[in-house]
Amino acid sequence: MRKKIGILCLFVLFGHFASNAQSLPVGTPGLEELIRNMQLQGKLDANLSFSIRPLHKSVSFNEDSLLKLTDSDLKLKPIRFTFLKKFGRFQVLPITVSQKFNSHHPYGWNDAGMIPAKGFQSQLSAGFYAGLGPISVQIKPEIITASNSNYENNSLWGSPTEKGYKKILMGQSSLRLNSKSVSFGISTENLWWGPGQYSSLLMSNNAPGFEHFTFNTVRPLKTPIGKFEWQLITAKLKDDTSQAVFENYNLKPAAYLKDWVFMNSLVLIYQPRFMPNCFLGFTRTFLKNSEKMGTGTIGFIDNYLPVFTSPFKKGNPSEDIKGRDQLVSLFMRYLFPKSHAEFYWEYGWNDHKYNLRDLTLDVQHAAAYIVGFKKLHPLVKDTWVDFGMEFTHMSQSTDYIVRNAGNWYVHGQELQGYTNRNQIMGAGSGYGNNVQTISTNWCKKMTKVGLKFQRIQHDPKGHTGQLNVLGMRAVQWNDIAIGLNGQYYYKRFLLNAELQSVHSKNYIWEQDNNKKNFYMLLNLSYLL
Repeated sequence: MRKKIGILCLFVLFGHFASNAQSLPVGTPGLEELIRNMQLQGKLDANLSFSIRPLHKSVSFNEDSLLKLTDSDLKLKPIRFTFLKKFGRFQVLPITVSQKFNSHHPYGWNDAGMIPAKGFQSQLSAGFYAGLGPISVQIKPEIITASNSNYENNSLWGSPTEKGYKKILMGQSSLRLNSKSVSFGISTENLWWGPGQYSSLLMSNNAPGFEHFTFNTVRPLKTPIGKFEWQLITAKLKDDTSQAVFENYNLKPAAYLKDWVFMNSLVLIYQPRFMPNCFLGFTRTFLKNSEKMGTGTIGFIDNYLPVFTSPFKKGNPSEDIKGRDQLVSLFMRYLFPKSHAEFYWEYGWNDHKYNLRDLTLDVQHAAAYIVGFKKLHPLVKDTWVDFGMEFTHMSQSTDYIVRNAGNWYVHGQELQGYTNRNQIMGAGSGYGNNVQTISTNWCKKMTKVGLKFQRIQHDPKGHTGQLNVLGMRAVQWNDIAIGLNGQYYYKRFLLNAELQSVHSKNYIWEQDNNKKNFYMLLNLSYLL
């Protein structure tokens, strides 16, 4: 009986081949934001949560259809063809060149394979997609080079640099078995979980992509009680020994270099039938050093799929001797289609709560959160004003005085913390930092011009720098960043630019050490 049920489930999941299993890489310049705006404008499916990425392309949003929805005069004929009576398919993927520059010190995040560095650095990405029936392969490697110049540092933040940096990564590549509903495969793609525009607590494109097995939906699955999306991964996280500084150690070397870390993560999103514009999400991640695999665990699930174990320590015997750390978050995204707006939040914990009483009595312990809002206002035909704000809070709450939790992304077991190739995989603004972002853009078809204001509080509570009698640091390092951003499309070329003037007050937590940094990020894509 069980065997028949299993065969039936496989038939339902993989009984229909997917016509296209390409993904739109996380952070694709211009196009991801374009899709989000089109959803708020009512031009794209409102059932898409936009909280599990990469998005899987379809007739709703491949590059060609996006351009047509944005401007009916624009036409793009991708280099694609089919063979074996359309059983096979092939397409050349867009070529993207990215240039990043910092004049004074490392700054900026959500840049995938790029590293925290001063000076110029570049990234080149290109590749192809091919499919044969339900099997697909996407090869899109990345080449990163950085001058990695020396910058002002001290004993609290930063490290001397010795040489330039060059790395070739597999980037946004994958091998998959697909149906119209779900996909299973192995991938090195960046992932983004959660509704945030600028940051995510558990998964973003701040660090390079990582090796992982994935089982995920490619479209919302409809049930009698609502729609569901999910992604389940097991991954292998590595250190980058050629770039020995770590983001979660304030760009200092870590206590030791690991062989690799096993990660098991799950994101689940539910869209209630009675609330069609509401998306409720849950994420959970476990990290465990490869040397400790099997230590203290009971059975296959406990060792390799701990995301399915009890959410509280009380239900996990001997959890403290298993040598693993947990991060959990809850989130919501709510759309207001008639107002062309959305509201969202994400709230997470980096400590394993003992039981429900522990959670309810001290909710803020070991917590971080993101809250944001986005609104589009129509002007004339195809012209909009885009206004958004997002607040990210990762410093400890005031209960750290009696119950210290440390900063986010480093807890008791994995001293390297929540990193891949030394970079934080969640919110990349900095270790224990708070960020407030306000932006506004004028958008007309594929053209965009806008302003962005950001305030970054560097580790306002958790740092071990200069303290006063109340246990609070007397010197606080704050950045004020004011910048311009824009986008322009011309004959297959899509240009995105962001320029910021960053004013650092009490840079590296030194009194009256005020510095200025010019930050630039340019992306030029050729849509094939």
